[in-house]
Amino acid sequence: MNSRAKAKHELDEFEEDLGFQRLFWTVERAAWIAFALLIAAALAGLTGAGGPLAHAKAETPYGSIEYPRVSRWQTADDMVIQLRPAAGSLVEIEIDRRFVEAFEIVSIQPEPQSAAATPNGMRYTFDVESGGAVVFQLRAMQPAFIPDGSIRIGDAKAPVRSLILP
Repeated sequence: MNSRAKAKHELDEFEEDLGFQRLFWTVERAAWIAFALLIAAALAGLTGAGGPLAHAKAETPYGSIEYPRVSRWQTADDMVIQLRPAAGSLVEIEIDRRFVEAFEIVSIQPEPQSAAATPNGMRYTFDVESGGAVVFQLRAMQPAFIPDGSIRIGDAKAPVRSLILP
């Protein structure tokens, strides 16, 4: 038997199904693309835990609200309300019931002058003379999607939308 015939015979022992191999390569490429997209989403903040898309900002005439757009269940987060200087020194902030049910308020800095439960949620009154920041430390209580929550500063309401991932 010549060497060329022997080589052909050895290759015949390992039969390859080229159709299956091409399908396997296609699935492998799709998996690599899916993993790359997942990593890009995590770096952007779409899985919670930081990133430019993890927080959103809402504006009202009385101040701005930076809140968690994407959060993780049982993870600490901050909601910062920057108040603009107002004529009066008392400012009311009312947090929507859906937002209060999804997030536990761990602490508030500075402490509110008063707090009251309302049919719409929680209302806090702050003694603020020349503007400043109010920081709510939050902890997500359950996986949830809040598509139509709101936060009211004075008489201006700002929509807030949050997603809490497991």
